[in-house]
Amino acid sequence: MPYDYGILFGNYTQIWKGTFDSKTGLLGNSKYYEGNNWNYSFRLLADMEARIELAGGMNAMIALLDEFFGYSREPVQLGDLFLVTSWPDLRAYIDGQHSFEGFNNEPDMETPYNYIFVDRHDRLCEIKRACVKYIFSDGRGGMPGNNDAGGLSACHIWNVLGIFPVAGQNLMLIGSPSVERAKIHLASGSTLEIVTHNNTVENIYVNRVVLNGRNITDYRFTATEMMQGGILEFYMSNEVRSL
Repeated sequence: MPYDYGILFGNYTQIWKGTFDSKTGLLGNSKYYEGNNWNYSFRLLADMEARIELAGGMNAMIALLDEFFGYSREPVQLGDLFLVTSWPDLRAYIDGQHSFEGFNNEPDMETPYNYIFVDRHDRLCEIKRACVKYIFSDGRGGMPGNNDAGGLSACHIWNVLGIFPVAGQNLMLIGSPSVERAKIHLASGSTLEIVTHNNTVENIYVNRVVLNGRNITDYRFTATEMMQGGILEFYMSNEVRSL
């Protein structure tokens, strides 16, 4: 009689919840690479609803994200923990102020998109636009870190286009495009055209998104839909509005 692998793997689907500390809403203490438990606590998971519950609910998750991105505290200047010699840089680590390090740090690349799942897309727009403006440039040193087989440049391109793929899921998330128009020639043979209306330096907030005539109301669509091609339209404003 063939073994039911659904039962076998089904037993492991909830284990990930035990890695989070219910008191902090973050991953427990462990050895982390390229960051600490703050950097790794905001990876995009298949069950974001359960992840938010582990944080203590929507407001608690927003509070954690706002702390990480500096919305709810004074700004800090982070240096390299192992190379820094100046007291102001080291003090941030001593005080336990763990901050978003930018798209140059791979564990942080997808973190801003957590704001979609707690209904604060405006925060995502502000962070993404600031990163594209201040972290990257077209001159020498314009790539702010190790490109790592194209990971950093790919992240930059997705953010400029205003869409972002979620690893391991059939899911694309809506960001804040920096381009007025672009075409993506897909492996399926189709072409996805991106058109941005009212796109200026001030108009960073997405007020409406339309994919092939369909209004997107939750800042997400499937990769399957993307591969079919068509037109993705963004309508931008300097005012925060819900889709």
